Amino acid sequence: MAESIFEEGVTFATDEEIPGWMELVEIVKDDFPGLEKESYLKTLKKNIARKTALCYKVKGLVVGILLFSPNQNCLSFIAVHPDYRCMGIATKLIDKMLVLMPPYREISVTTFREGDEKGAAPRKLYKKFGFEEAELLTEFGYPVQKFVLNPNNLECILGVKRTEVKLVPYREVYKLLFAYESKKISDALGDNAIRIYHVGSTAIEGAIAKPLPDIAVSVKDLSVIDVHAMETLGYECKGEYGIPGRCYFVKRKDGDISTHHVHCFPEGHENLVRQLVFRDYLNTHPKAVQEYNQLKLSLFEKYPNERYKYTEGKSIFVMNIIQLALKDGFGPG
Repeated sequence: MAESIFEEGVTFATDEEIPGWMELVEIVKDDFPGLEKESYLKTLKKNIARKTALCYKVKGLVVGILLFSPNQNCLSFIAVHPDYRCMGIATKLIDKMLVLMPPYREISVTTFREGDEKGAAPRKLYKKFGFEEAELLTEFGYPVQKFVLNPNNLECILGVKRTEVKLVPYREVYKLLFAYESKKISDALGDNAIRIYHVGSTAIEGAIAKPLPDIAVSVKDLSVIDVHAMETLGYECKGEYGIPGRCYFVKRKDGDISTHHVHCFPEGHENLVRQLVFRDYLNTHPKAVQEYNQLKLSLFEKYPNERYKYTEGKSIFVMNIIQLALKDGFGPG
């Protein structure tokens, strides 16, 4: 997680970034057969005007770049400075692109074929996102392969074993995964669902978190929740599970790997309010997020395989934040 120390984040490229962008292109050009700089510059300027050019800067230096096309549903170009590779920059660029792309569409990218030494890193990266190998092609006289991402495959980035504590840096793509899952939950619960919220650490920008979204649902009537419909989505109903007035669901894959937690409450339930004010307070207080991250890391060192003790260790901090939030007038909205 060291990359978060110097991170400036992903932004839309502007004309001011063009010199730094092209300097990076010059460094990596041998990895892109057929790249012609004059033509590429024209394409870059068009993408900047369309807001389909993303860059990642560190101390003013452009170290990551990405071009994409919402119309053609494709990732057109991605590169990271050799000195800044293996730091999660490419992942952050793709996360941002996925959030900006039209939803529920397949996204394609071409890269080197298997066995080509230049293709080892990009192929591994795309597969990590759930991209699947597709047809073999030839571009600019060079053998390449198309990869395609089905939206449903994006869930492959989620999952934590039942007793494990696993922490990863914040990912913007969590917003997209919440949108996908909340639509499924809304369809399953029908008119009984009043509102669906993204809660927990994956809903807090900058927070390290388990790659496991928490979703809260306010419902009209807890007693008539369509458990069968939730089961068809892969959820197991756990009942109140220690919190009176809650109907709790867990979604798993491969037996013991949890991917989603869903908490259903009657509207206005105290625990629902707490989840919302905790999220909203931290999203407006970045220093508190940093404190929360440090606490999590210290607890992770003590209890890497004891999730209950890890969770208990956060309780005082969480309650203090909730009290501060309520005092400052935060509330569900």
